[in-house]
Amino acid sequence: MRKIISTVVVGLSLGATTGPAATQEPIKIGYIGDFTGVAGALAEDQYEGFNLFLEQHDGKLGGFPVRVIREDSQWKPEVATQLVEKLIEKDQVPIITGITGSNIMMAVHRPITERKVFLISSGAGPSPVAGKGCSPYAFYTARQANQISEVVGRYANGKYNNVMILAANYQAGKDVAAGFKRTFEGTIVEENYTALTQPDFSAEIAQIQVTAPDAVFVFFPPALGINFTRQYHQAGLNATIPLLTTGFLDDQSLPSLKDAAVGVHVGEFWMSSVDTPASKALLDAFKKKFNRMPANYVAAGYDSAVLLDAAIRRVNGDVANQEAFRAALKEGSEGTTRGKLRFNNNNFPIQSMYVFAAEKDGGDYRMKTVETFPDQQDSYHQECPLP
Repeated sequence: MRKIISTVVVGLSLGATTGPAATQEPIKIGYIGDFTGVAGALAEDQYEGFNLFLEQHDGKLGGFPVRVIREDSQWKPEVATQLVEKLIEKDQVPIITGITGSNIMMAVHRPITERKVFLISSGAGPSPVAGKGCSPYAFYTARQANQISEVVGRYANGKYNNVMILAANYQAGKDVAAGFKRTFEGTIVEENYTALTQPDFSAEIAQIQVTAPDAVFVFFPPALGINFTRQYHQAGLNATIPLLTTGFLDDQSLPSLKDAAVGVHVGEFWMSSVDTPASKALLDAFKKKFNRMPANYVAAGYDSAVLLDAAIRRVNGDVANQEAFRAALKEGSEGTTRGKLRFNNNNFPIQSMYVFAAEKDGGDYRMKTVETFPDQQDSYHQECPLP
């Protein structure tokens, strides 16, 4: 059996308390993220958002102290399933959160939810767990993977007659491509899927030059997406073939891409230009602590803590009462970065989705809100048997 490494236990039971929290043992929460691997930056963002809320609330959720057990799944499904066993059997956690990659979610969803352990995903939202594979014990605070590309497809309608698609060859890549195709009313002239380990896209860029579509839609994990955008810019394609994307270009990656990203349009549920009180507060607190801009995974991690805070308070810390806690989670929460977090029947958010554009303003680069699509539901909720 593969040895599990990089286990970090974070004790956050700080300060004196009164009432039930004074005598209760800290609530254990397992935290699984792909801290090493191609999604490492995203996992750190999720965790930093989650942990920022805890720090702002003296290490408590719902007024009760918590103990967070952080684990690194290393972007390896077999490691993730071992960690789930350890967290449930040895640590006896009632809640597991985090989960960055869709490949990890597909490995751990059933082992977690079949044991009636609550899964709060602040990252992955693949289609199989949104539809027939949904569970009353799984909730999602980011978005279903297709939503971020469906909104780009809607934006592209009437602007481009034909589009070429490039995506990484894994669950999220296929979901995101499917989402764009679902809503785009024009012609898909070509569709290519590349290996998750492929850093060079010269062959794909050459094909784009030959095909000459009206626009290109791409989806890659962050490091690969940044590589592609730079190579696309170096080939001079930005000036002639608009680039549409989602998943890797945001307030955090924009400063490193600079001119290479200017003009690129992105679909997402959150960036710094989203105008809510919690969004502004998170932006200020994160910049003050880390001296950099937060990405949307920070917002999703933060919102997962906001959700748990509200639900744990509703059950007065009694997370062992599974039916009551499930109902408390289902109520959603006020005060998230998107305003009120509300759930569909499959426990994915119903929320506004946005198209943002990278722009240069003087010497500064920023993500600007271009179009808002309110009250978006994912495309799989009707397949979920939950009421």
